[in-house]
Amino acid sequence: MTRTYADYLHDILEMSIKAQQFVAGVDFVSFEENEEKLFAVIRTLEVIGEAVKFIPQTERNRYPQTGTWHAIQKLRKKDA
Repeated sequence: MTRTYADYLHDILEMSIKAQQFVAGVDFVSFEENEEKLFAVIRTLEVIGEAVKFIPQTERNRYPQTGTWHAIQKLRKKDA
């Protein structure tokens, strides 16, 4: 089944929520020291960055308040 850009938007939303859940109630020092949380958040950012590639430019142009889409896409290439 072919995925639509709406499916990728759903992935972005889902991963954003998961990342927030992973760090809820955790201070930055504790987050940095918790390898499991760190890897989980990194993975959500990778998925978000990958999903952005499939959002058509016409849709990106409709939502400029999102920020730099290219910067979001580059998240998939970041490492800890």
